[in-house]
Amino acid sequence: LVFQEAKPRSLDLNYWNYMHNGVWYDHNRDIGEFISFGYIPGESLLGYQYRQGGNKSWHSIRFAIYKSPENRDGVLLVVSGVRKNGSLSTCMDLKASENTFYHCNFTPGDIINSRPSLSKEVVQIAGYISLCAGDNEGTCVRPSNSELQKYGKSSLERSDLNRIQEALKSLRLRGQKAVFVELN
Repeated sequence: LVFQEAKPRSLDLNYWNYMHNGVWYDHNRDIGEFISFGYIPGESLLGYQYRQGGNKSWHSIRFAIYKSPENRDGVLLVVSGVRKNGSLSTCMDLKASENTFYHCNFTPGDIINSRPSLSKEVVQIAGYISLCAGDNEGTCVRPSNSELQKYGKSSLERSDLNRIQEALKSLRLRGQKAVFVELN
């Protein structure tokens, strides 16, 4: 889950321990032990990152789903975690001044006491999730052409596409159906 709080309500326990006691426990496996309120306001939610499982591969992002930075109601961008060099990304973030998502300059195991810096590599879009009035894609809300043109296109592995489609199969919001539209 990716969120950016408008009001500080959460605390990373490992970071707090480092700042107050000078101790950073097992920095090679820090996975952000956050204490957060049970309720996160919708406006604080940015998206969701699906990370690869397994020993020491939890850093790798297979794909991410983010709210449209252009605030298009009913549109979520689905981006690939694969970087141009073929490796999986370990960090993505929004460059607010451009309303564009980038990969970060972050190596697992690094101890950084601030937000990771953004690389110059824009993420690649695989598609979008949209709310549709019916089964016809013509009734779906689309990202703007200018938003889609910011990103190169990439496809997801079949297993990841299946995960998304399975999750959306019975999802309805405000009486509308959620549909994944793949961009090839």
